This record gives sequence, C-alpha cells and structure tokens, in this order.
Amino acid sequence: MSNVTTTSEVPSGAQVYYDRQLLARAKPKLIHNLFGQRKRLPAKSSKVAKFRRQVNLTPNTTPLSEGTTPAGKQLEVIDLQAQVSQYGDYITITDMVEYVVESPTLNDNVKLLGQQMGESVDQVTMEELEASASVYQCSMGSNGNTPTELTDDDLDIVVETLMNASADMFSPVIEGQNKEGTTPIREAFWAMGHTKLMRDLNALGSFVPTSQYPSQQSVMDAEWGSTDNIRWVLSPLGSVDTSTSPDTYNVFVVGQDAYGVVELEEGIAEHIFKDYGSGGTEDPLNQRCTQGWKTLHTAILLNQNWIRQVQCTRAND
Repeated sequence: MSNVTTTSEVPSGAQVYYDRQLLARAKPKLIHNLFGQRKRLPAKSSKVAKFRRQVNLTPNTTPLSEGTTPAGKQLEVIDLQAQVSQYGDYITITDMVEYVVESPTLNDNVKLLGQQMGESVDQVTMEELEASASVYQCSMGSNGNTPTELTDDDLDIVVETLMNASADMFSPVIEGQNKEGTTPIREAFWAMGHTKLMRDLNALGSFVPTSQYPSQQSVMDAEWGSTDNIRWVLSPLGSVDTSTSPDTYNVFVVGQDAYGVVELEEGIAEHIFKDYGSGGTEDPLNQRCTQGWKTLHTAILLNQNWIRQVQCTRAND
C-alpha cells in the first residue's frame, strides 16, 4: 500500500503543544521587613518620619528628707529621622506580543512586577541592616575560618548580649502540649538568615524544627525552626558577602524596635498601566504599552544595642 497518506506527508499545523499556563517561577521569601517597627506617614504631610525614644531615668536611692522636695529628674529623648524614597520599574510590551502570544501576558506581568517590587523593598531594608555597627563574628566553631561556622556557644553570647542591653523579645512562649515528638518553644528574638545555613542550623544541638513545635498556629511562612531563645526565618535573599573566601553570611538577630520601616499611608504601592496609544504622537500607531510599579519606602536602625549582625561561614566551606 504505497499511497497511504501519513503525518510525514501532511504534518500537524502545530508542531509543538503549548501549555497556556506559564511555568511557576522562583518566588523567594521576603523576610527583612517582618520585624521592623512599622510607621506610616500621613499623605501630603512630609517625606520624613520621626521616631522618638525616651531615655531611662536613673534610679534614685537617696532617702527623702522629711518635708523637703527633691530636685526631681529632667526628661531626655532621642529623635531619629527617616526619609522615604521612591522606587519603581516598568516593562514595555508591543502590540505583536498581544497578537501572537497565547498566554495572557498582561495579567501575568502584574504578578511578575509585584514580586519584583517586594524583592526591591526587601533588599533596601536588608542593606540598612547590613550597615549596623553591632557586629558579632562567630569564633567557637571548628572549620578554621574567620569567622567560623555557627555554634550554640556563639548564639548564647548573642542572646546574652541582647538581654544585657534590655532588648525585648518578640514571640511569646509556645507552651508544650501532650503531643509526641514536640517540645516547648521559648520566648525569642528573631533571626533573619540565608537558606544556605539550613544544614548548619540542623546540626546545632539546640535546634528544634518547626515540625516539632507543639502548635503550628504561630509558625511564620519562612520560619525554619528555633535555637533556645532565637527563632529563625530563612530566605535565598538573605545577606551574604561573596567578596570573601569562603562566603561570609550575615544573620540579623533583632529584638523589638531594633529597626523601623516607613511607608506612606496612601500610594504605598501602585500598579501603573499605560495602554497602547496612550503615548500620543510618541506612539502614533498604537504599538506599545507599559506596565510598571511605584512605591515609597525606607528603613532605619533605631537602636543598635538591640540588633546583632552575626557573621559566620558554613561548616563545610
């Protein structure tokens, strides 16, 4: 039968099947704005936010003299100012993309731009935390590097330092329950680090993974576990200095009000779409549209006594 027509003679009009659902893209956890004191500026007021902290009064151990009014104390305050900056970006799409691309490009772009905006403000805050002068270099490890890998002894020193500075912890105790394989979780400071530290954390004797928490209700999305009085959130966007050999990882261990995050009440985040032809004579044939985002943001270190930038390498580096 030599006259049989097969797909060799008449190929399919579409050579490749196209799935209109876009492949999932990487969406790293955004951790650096989670624990800052949040302040919103009223719209149309100022670009500068003021944080104020009262200085503790010194104890008075002198007995009062009968009928004599003491001198009293004078209030002292510390003011810190932070000015918001504007950030944004955009993409340009031609009309041909809309004509020939099967996927709903404009709708997909909104999610893509939103992720970019989140990562941008996360990095702005991370860079402010990296500017902290309160640095602790791990030295109790055995990998021979300077700094060494994380150890429980190093973390105990960090916790003790923060407690001696009267830093307040964040999370309340997660009380133990009658559940096999779980353990109570202490009141804790928060630590923000890179996901490449997972194995070193797992190796610590004090480490408790979130799966062993007696309650899952208070577990944060990026939380990896706890070590004594520190709870850990990790992200591939965590701070790492690649200019050293091996890489040095910066872990930010913070108490309450160690740093602040400032935004405006209105216009915090805006998605901006300019349709085809909206450019007037700059786009006479309606060939281009743009999509973008814009936001206002800043971060500020409020009390360097309540933050420790813990520098470490990895055990196997």
